[in-house]
Amino acid sequence: MLFFALLSSCGSRKPTADFKSLDNGLQWVVDATSVDSAKVAIILAVDAGFVDEGPGEHGWAHFVEHMAFNSVEAYPDQTPVDVLQAHGIPFGTHQNATTGDMETRYSFTVSSDPATVRLMLEMVAQMAFHQDFRPDQVNKERGVLHAESRYRAVDGLGRFLASLYPEENWPHVPDADAVDSATSEELEAFYKEHYLPERMTLAVSGPVDEATVDALVREHFGDAERRGERV
Repeated sequence: MLFFALLSSCGSRKPTADFKSLDNGLQWVVDATSVDSAKVAIILAVDAGFVDEGPGEHGWAHFVEHMAFNSVEAYPDQTPVDVLQAHGIPFGTHQNATTGDMETRYSFTVSSDPATVRLMLEMVAQMAFHQDFRPDQVNKERGVLHAESRYRAVDGLGRFLASLYPEENWPHVPDADAVDSATSEELEAFYKEHYLPERMTLAVSGPVDEATVDALVREHFGDAERRGERV
């Protein structure tokens, strides 16, 4: 499928001719060839990861990824997870994210219903540019991160990687002290420093109208301020 070939270059460091660009540097691509499917895949790749963390910050990139599903400005009384689940987009299988060395990737699978696609693109833009780092939400998420770290440290893959690379922090388990010491202000500053439109690539694949998706991207992502050159 063409979409997966595009995803191999979806990391925004290697755009292709098929990608379109906003004035603020964000690039996006639409693969509307999957007309045999009733589902639409939406992926946002952000050039932000573990390499961007400074001393005492190991785990902050992953912390920010978690916070994207907790609180955004457009929905102050609901989590993004709750909003999406209310529209038939379950957490885990259809809304998920991963943090790597150089990239954080948010992945969603939704109905091809135009209203659902519109909602999902709006929510992705909220996660990209309008996270709300309220202290109560930050404190709540610390326990989730600690629980996840304990699991990743003892699961089979984690133990295998640790045996191969004993000097490395595999599989990127956040430092507990860094997670505990991070304030809402510090996490928000990290987010605003690295979640920039010129460091983002959006991919949409499925039975969609490309012109409509293009208009939605411009509407929801176009106002973000560019602060540097795309690399």
